[in-house]
Amino acid sequence: MLLLVVGILVLLVGAWSAWWFYSARLAISSFQDWVSEQRSQGYDINFQRIDTGGYPFSLALTATRFGVAAPLRAWTVSGDALTVTFKPWQLDRYQISSDQPLRLSAVMIPESQKTPVVIQDLTGDYLFHRDGAKHQLRLIAADVSGPNGLTIDTIGVSGTMPFHAPQDRDADIMTGHLELVGAKMPGLVPQGLSEQIEAAFLDFTVSGPQPNPEFSMAKRLSDWRDAGGGVEVSKIALAWQDLNLSGDGTISLDEYLRPLAAFGMQATGLSETARRFEEAGLIDRQIRRYIEMGVGLLSLGSGQAGMVRFPVTIQDGILSLGPVALTEIPPIVAGAGPLPPAVPAPKTGEITTFPDLAPPPTVSDETLDAGSNQMQGTDPQAAPAPAQ
Repeated sequence: MLLLVVGILVLLVGAWSAWWFYSARLAISSFQDWVSEQRSQGYDINFQRIDTGGYPFSLALTATRFGVAAPLRAWTVSGDALTVTFKPWQLDRYQISSDQPLRLSAVMIPESQKTPVVIQDLTGDYLFHRDGAKHQLRLIAADVSGPNGLTIDTIGVSGTMPFHAPQDRDADIMTGHLELVGAKMPGLVPQGLSEQIEAAFLDFTVSGPQPNPEFSMAKRLSDWRDAGGGVEVSKIALAWQDLNLSGDGTISLDEYLRPLAAFGMQATGLSETARRFEEAGLIDRQIRRYIEMGVGLLSLGSGQAGMVRFPVTIQDGILSLGPVALTEIPPIVAGAGPLPPAVPAPKTGEITTFPDLAPPPTVSDETLDAGSNQMQGTDPQAAPAPAQ
């Protein structure tokens, strides 16, 4: 009897092992077929070899010394190893992992083609929904570095797309979520201010037809724009020291591939941020006081002290905060398509200087101090509390 039981167990183990190795060979063959299909669509995929593992209850395929480039090198990813793990009886869920550095560059990430973004640790999964109508990719990257001194502790990305391209031009082609924790961006923050961004996240939906991947980035973007493509941002938020921003809005592209955007934003911590700007020498004391008074006035109807609501727009290549133009926004793809109109030069003989005017009346420092403190209900000597 014992020998019979042992024999049955040996037979089962042998059968399972044979099925596992058959599944491994089938998985490698399927992967090679997928690579051939992607190459036919313009993707450049190469790897040194494919290793298998995970026996007995999982299948793991590891691509070593691999590289993937999108058509026209819109983005590239390379690394020493990337592993995809799945259960042979559960073919709708694939685990993705890499504990080796991955290098990423993209046209949409400035300077990354010279200094790639490096991801030290990557985990995630790829899901086929049971209805077969869509698939989802979720990734978490840790210990990220990049151009211009960029570092990020953790960044999470998820996206859901229909499995087949929708025929309806107004259909959603992707919904996504981006979350970032513990970032330092020295190249984007003025000197004297904290480079640390505590957290930021973005929820968005992209609508419009899926562009042909064989076209250039500029052609794909212009075709998507001309077909009515747009991005609806359901929530955007940023926490940077005392400043807390949140809002929603829409984004599209103009004829020069510059963003066209309209957002409704709300913020707390503007007064505290103005004080930090003053300490960094970016604004003077009087400007800071005017900001504090403005915040006090604008927050009177918000129901929360210090909260300000305001519009943010990008139009004709200009980023504006309310009626105030802040900076110029270049095209998304530099050097592609027609050049945006330049500011016209003065005509010959045209007066380019303004006559001297009498200085405007000023308000005393004491009045400004009293007014700003009364608006905010704070002690001028007390440190402001961080925004919640």
